[in-house]
Amino acid sequence: MKSFTSDGARLFLIIGGLAIAMMLVLACTSEDEPAAPAQPAPAAPAPATAVPAAAQPATTMQETTKSEMDSGLTDETLTLLVANVGATGGWDPTRSGGAEFMKVSRYFNCNLVGGAGGGTLTRGVADSWSVSSDGRTIDFTIADGIKAHDGSDITVDDAWWRFEFAFGEAALNRPGVDPTSIALAQVSEAITKVDDKTLRLSFKNPRPDTPFLMSENSQGEDGQIFNADHWQEVTGYNAAGGDISQTDDQAYQNNPNSCGSMMFSDQIPGQKFELERFDDYFYQPANGYDEDRRPKFAKYITEVVPEAATRIAGLQAGQADMIEANVFLLEDIEAAGGQVVYQPEAAYSWIVFVDCWDPELWCYDKRVRQALEYAIDKEAIIDSLYNRDMAIPKGWQHVTPSTIGYRDGVADPRPHDLEKAKQLLEEAGVDIPPFDIWTWEAGDLPLQPQLAEVFSTTWNNELGLDTTVRTGDATSVRQQWNERKLPGSVLVRTNETRWNGLSITRGMYTYAAGAQAWRICDAEWTSDAHPNGDPTCQRLSELVTEKLVNEVTVDAWETNFPVVYGELREENHAFSPFFVNLPWGLGPRIKPGSWKPWPVVTYNTAMWTIEFN
Repeated sequence: MKSFTSDGARLFLIIGGLAIAMMLVLACTSEDEPAAPAQPAPAAPAPATAVPAAAQPATTMQETTKSEMDSGLTDETLTLLVANVGATGGWDPTRSGGAEFMKVSRYFNCNLVGGAGGGTLTRGVADSWSVSSDGRTIDFTIADGIKAHDGSDITVDDAWWRFEFAFGEAALNRPGVDPTSIALAQVSEAITKVDDKTLRLSFKNPRPDTPFLMSENSQGEDGQIFNADHWQEVTGYNAAGGDISQTDDQAYQNNPNSCGSMMFSDQIPGQKFELERFDDYFYQPANGYDEDRRPKFAKYITEVVPEAATRIAGLQAGQADMIEANVFLLEDIEAAGGQVVYQPEAAYSWIVFVDCWDPELWCYDKRVRQALEYAIDKEAIIDSLYNRDMAIPKGWQHVTPSTIGYRDGVADPRPHDLEKAKQLLEEAGVDIPPFDIWTWEAGDLPLQPQLAEVFSTTWNNELGLDTTVRTGDATSVRQQWNERKLPGSVLVRTNETRWNGLSITRGMYTYAAGAQAWRICDAEWTSDAHPNGDPTCQRLSELVTEKLVNEVTVDAWETNFPVVYGELREENHAFSPFFVNLPWGLGPRIKPGSWKPWPVVTYNTAMWTIEFN
């Protein structure tokens, strides 16, 4: 254990007795507010382009022969061992499997909009798109030649039905639909087939970030397309108005069909998933796309192995080619002849002061919230629990150096300053009662309970507070948070970064028709109609609405995001001590340097770049 010279740093000695071979058992779940539409309606006026449309291909490569394009494809099998896959909805993106299952589903389904990490969007199932000048209407032009795994065509009908079914009235009566999908019906006006090529999404308020949220760069599954006719056929869906709750969802889980780069082969639900390369996958130069995104391996096996030591053993024995890693596995990966690849800016440590918009709570005064952050030695935490390649002491919540609107100092953690912390508490003069620190063990960032213990010990010993760490199940803790059952607590968790933070910022701070704040300020407290509405919440809601929600161009966001983030950071309802580069372990069969994962995306991306020795 590293020794420390500062007074605050001695707190880290509590870690000495902790076991460091932590299992990766749960992954962070996106708490984003999705942006996609609901019920069909008459067509809206044609939109005017307001944000960049899809990137066009570099060349059609019409003279390239099929044999030349297929020359890089192999008969190899790539086996990936992961801590878990989540898989709430499995293969069906309308049921939401979460970011964890996208290690599998993103290669099985295909996206309305493509991507390349960060803010780079490319053509996907949609050839192009445009956003109306008011940001409320988005048109997507569906490309020709998109094939499903059974050889049928993917058309505008599949896209229309996918969004109507997931976010329309049918979702309200369908068991197991994610609450965020249901919420989309509140902000959607219409899903319309304008013609045989054009899908129109219409909203009650501006949603100019919809193309990004429908892309492969997004953390959610909202933009994933699949074969609608096949789903209806195998589940027994009655389009004429039958009881949607009587559809056999499990039938689709056993027999899925979609349009991604890999086809379903076999599975042991929740444990092992086998996919095979789909040679007719649309994203290849023969169809006018800028690169061949078919995997070079013929089969892709994803197996759930919660025990980190077992994943390492699989890599050492040559039974696995790729493993989900953490800081404690790095030396073992290299000793096994493998390599460590970091996925840049994939997640962040998120510390939330829960429901502190309430003036009755001890944490209502922003000086108290700021003081608790100043007391934390972020650098010492990184050196004690993680390493400098994995945890980077920069960024503010979902904002990292690659995020639109990031500025040094504006979106970075507060420095460790214990004297400043004590001064702020003295100025605030608040009598702080005992409070809980809630957390759970997470797949993308191990040692969260230990991180919470460091926070607790620091605040108790250095600031004289009385805090208790409560480690629970991720799902139950999030549910309590969502239901506002943890007021005055602190939440230590992880979440996904993102290039465009409009959706999560809007969801946390604004109050508008169908877009109620749900994380930082309660909707009622941001509403002018509330007799005791908090003026700070109202001010932040108005700021986010004016500067971000009502702006529909990237240029405006570049200017306004830093202003908004500066204000939100000052209020400090939440902070992050660091963002995380996620480590993966690759076996010796994989050519060094061939895998090029995208930045600012949590799941394993760009798998088609992997080459074998």
